[in-house]
Amino acid sequence: MSTRHPSHPVAAGSHAQGSPLREIEKLLRERFSDLKSSLDEALDPQRGESVLDLLLGAQRIAVAWSPKRGFGVSSHSDSEFGQRPDEVYASAAEASQRIKSLLLSRTKTTPPAPDDLAQLRRCLGVTQVALAKRMKVGQGAISKLESRPDALLSTLEAYFKALGADLQIVARTPRGVFPLRSLGTRKSAGTRSRS
Repeated sequence: MSTRHPSHPVAAGSHAQGSPLREIEKLLRERFSDLKSSLDEALDPQRGESVLDLLLGAQRIAVAWSPKRGFGVSSHSDSEFGQRPDEVYASAAEASQRIKSLLLSRTKTTPPAPDDLAQLRRCLGVTQVALAKRMKVGQGAISKLESRPDALLSTLEAYFKALGADLQIVARTPRGVFPLRSLGTRKSAGTRSRS
């Protein structure tokens, strides 16, 4: 599921018995008697991240907890140590409820949407070099585009097309959601717009 260091021995007087992940593990075992689990406690529970790996049949779920971030839940077997969790919950009760739902429905967590162009490209498994070849530009042009705070729509359209995706612009208004099919099209001289 993920690459982690082996479990560390828990020091006497640590918070292991009161660990929020142990609470989740206990709640889930009450519902799923054949649940398998492995807990990797942080050396310093106040600053580190502890991880609970769960296995029920073929379904795997990882729960990461840290005091700063709360409970991160991921069900994708290709997640790596240090990667952002798919979903985050503030309390053990919320995380437990979500995990129960996932196990009962045999569904997976929803990964977070990419935050920017580079993340989207990486999610699709495309390198800057490969994308540059598809767009017939230099790799530096892709790097510049991905680091810019803004870009022309035509450039973004070409970028998405080279990724095999479509760019859609949607206007969300109090009267509804309207997909825009074109921007800036000029009307012929004899045509008047309605206001």
